[in-house]
Amino acid sequence: MTDDQGRGAMPPGQPWPQGGQQGWGAQPGGQQWPPPAPQAWDQQNAYPQQGGYAPQGGYPQQGGYPQQGGWQGGPQTAQYPGGYPGAPAPTGQWGHDGPGSPPPPPAFGPPAGPPPQPPKRKRWPIITALIAVIVVAAGVVVGFTVFGNRGAGTPNDAVTLLAQDLANDDYLGAVKTLHPAELSLANDMNQVLGDQLKRLEILKPDADTTSSLGTVEFKDLKFDEGAQEKVRDNVVINKLVSGTITLNQDPAKIPFTDDFKNRVFKDGVPGAQTNTIDIAQEVRKNGQPIRIATVEVDGKWYVSLFYTVADYALQQEKTPWPATSIAPRGGTSAEDALKQTVQALMDQNARRLVELAPPTELAVVHDAGQAIIDAAGRGTPSGLQVQSLETESSTVRGMTALQLKKLVISEGGGQQITVTRDNDCLTVEVQGSSQKFCSADLLQQFGGSSTTSLPASVQRVLPKLVTAVLNVKVLTVEEGGSWYVSPSQTVIQAYGDILGVLDAQDVKDLMALAGN
Repeated sequence: MTDDQGRGAMPPGQPWPQGGQQGWGAQPGGQQWPPPAPQAWDQQNAYPQQGGYAPQGGYPQQGGYPQQGGWQGGPQTAQYPGGYPGAPAPTGQWGHDGPGSPPPPPAFGPPAGPPPQPPKRKRWPIITALIAVIVVAAGVVVGFTVFGNRGAGTPNDAVTLLAQDLANDDYLGAVKTLHPAELSLANDMNQVLGDQLKRLEILKPDADTTSSLGTVEFKDLKFDEGAQEKVRDNVVINKLVSGTITLNQDPAKIPFTDDFKNRVFKDGVPGAQTNTIDIAQEVRKNGQPIRIATVEVDGKWYVSLFYTVADYALQQEKTPWPATSIAPRGGTSAEDALKQTVQALMDQNARRLVELAPPTELAVVHDAGQAIIDAAGRGTPSGLQVQSLETESSTVRGMTALQLKKLVISEGGGQQITVTRDNDCLTVEVQGSSQKFCSADLLQQFGGSSTTSLPASVQRVLPKLVTAVLNVKVLTVEEGGSWYVSPSQTVIQAYGDILGVLDAQDVKDLMALAGN
């Protein structure tokens, strides 16, 4: 579901960095695929730490949401195609040659620039993560179109309803107070990833992620209504000041298959652990209340994860919310939107990238757009020009998906670079010479002159993964007669497609290999 006002969402992540020219992060090839091996799993909390199944139905932890210096995808491992699958992708920080913008076609690689700086250590409000748990879990079981949204008449009513529903264990009621666009993205993510994790025999066929929500207890959550802060006409920051949140983490209740559980927990499933968070104590420790953003959509107010993250990013940079928004200005077609996005990235044109952000999915980018542009500063164009872009088009979950066929880029002196994709092969032509790279070539690079030195499972899986990366789809959306590249939906689909090339035996073989 989307709203008529074009309100949207930004995937959760870290604050905007100072300096750097990373733009969108690495492609799905930079993500950790296949899923992490047993030793990469958190044995106490019983969930993968780099993408895949998140704690108690929550978002993947390093997979598709923006992080420092660009989208870390994904799937930081899931650097965005990963800026795209997702990415929202999910996952954070907006790089300075493309803050708030969608990534280039994954097959082309990330823009040049210095390596990203380590993320700043920042205590993010626990309530944000817990709302994410509720969004995802409810989306898996019921579906966004079933339970809809209710919103509230005022910002205080929105957060009060959320607190009451959480205290009463009414998670379906709680999700109705959350931003419609964010809830829709969460539902899409869980449908795509949930289906793949069940097919790969990681989750049980009848897995119900809400079963673990009974182990999260909310008590006496209180907001200081008098301390509300109206930062924009459509955005109000509410201040959470007290209450407790108790997490009774029990790995045994996560709906893994018995076979997968035995492979991960070779010494037996860890026992349950309890952790209570005292909000008042956290407020005293941080010296300020926990800030929760509410956004007005069609005359009703909703709690927003993405606006909350944007607010904290602006707070850290000591930058006020812009009073006016940057108006969306998309392409004339899906292919034109992708072409303009690639060109804007090469030109380091932050304003154009903000304009090209989907107005519903990334309304927060438009609302915070001027601050993003100011932080990015004046970019240095690369001198490259997209002469032509040819793609293959298909329909994915009601959206138009594009896959690279041919890209022609000109540079100074009349020279051209031509990139052509043919299934699992890329051919790059420069000044009359060409080089072809196929998925099978990767085996030679890893195994040297003989691929027999590689384990059989790697020889079988590696070409699959490379093929999936080369065939990644960029998802686009049409709004108001214009077209936009969708970062979050692309990230979601990239995760699904890369997982989709594996089978259950691949996962078992790779886990066994990692355990040796």
